[in-house]
Amino acid sequence: KTIEKMEPALGIKITEPIRVTVFNNQVEMLEAQQRRSEATTRQTATLGQASTEEGVLIMIADRNSVGTASHEIMHILINRAGDSPFRNVPSWLNEGLAEDGNIDSGLEYDIALDFAVETDTLLPFIYMTTPPGNPEQLIIFYGQGKSIVRMIIQRWGVKKMADLLAHHKLKGNIETAIEDVYGVTLLELENTWREEIGAAPFIPEPSGHARPTPISQRTIGMFSLTPQAGTEVVSSKSSETT
Repeated sequence: KTIEKMEPALGIKITEPIRVTVFNNQVEMLEAQQRRSEATTRQTATLGQASTEEGVLIMIADRNSVGTASHEIMHILINRAGDSPFRNVPSWLNEGLAEDGNIDSGLEYDIALDFAVETDTLLPFIYMTTPPGNPEQLIIFYGQGKSIVRMIIQRWGVKKMADLLAHHKLKGNIETAIEDVYGVTLLELENTWREEIGAAPFIPEPSGHARPTPISQRTIGMFSLTPQAGTEVVSSKSSETT
């Protein structure tokens, strides 16, 4: 169902199989999963994890199984549709597509996004090529991704999303891909989305660094122990008696 729903937006036909291993609980799956930061591991439970290059998904069998499988399978499909040899699809787009394609998505990401809008704690999204390490910000990050991807598809259609992924797969530059496919910059895209959800626009810090004021320095000649033209005398120090 996930593949049927998202094939048009991904612009690919799925021919290679996706292999799934299901574990009974978190302890059993622990040795099989990729390591994450200690803080994230302590505060969040991993329900599933995709190895995109291998087309392998590991997951826990629980009441969230359908949503977990759907989300993680999307990561494998996104890898096939958009990851280039130079750079992977940025995480905000990857996670947003994965959750937009989730056929059994929960409400936690939507709630986290609403909270971030109300408290003015949205993340500086366009610069985030990888998810944040803070678990609270991670949920907001997923909510932002899901929301902006949904806006992009609703506004420009699934064919344009497929074009975006194909462009990225070829050249590996998300900024160029967005400008070529949608005719807007990455910043304009984010602020269009922010306006749609009723959030304040994102204004980046001024780029570049201020250069220090140069200090004039005197010209230094060659050093000498005796006064000579064009040289400077090195003062001698009296020896200390020990």
